[in-house]
Amino acid sequence: MKFLFILFLIFLFMVFALGFSVIRFIFRLFTGGGSNRNMEQQQSQEQQYRANDSDSRNNSSKMFSKDEGEYVDYEEIK
Repeated sequence: MKFLFILFLIFLFMVFALGFSVIRFIFRLFTGGGSNRNMEQQQSQEQQYRANDSDSRNNSSKMFSKDEGEYVDYEEIK
């Protein structure tokens, strides 16, 4: 009996979520909400990314010390 009750609650939750998303879609359709805001947010995020990328390029310093990454004489043993 508890199993059926849990299934019923899950079903009600899914119906509620689907109904809410449909209502939100219809609201956005009539009000045009979100389209301009999404574009502005996307543009500001791109600008922040560009600024952070250029800052990281300017502030980059050598990550390895001078003794790391040097070539060593190689001798093949047969």
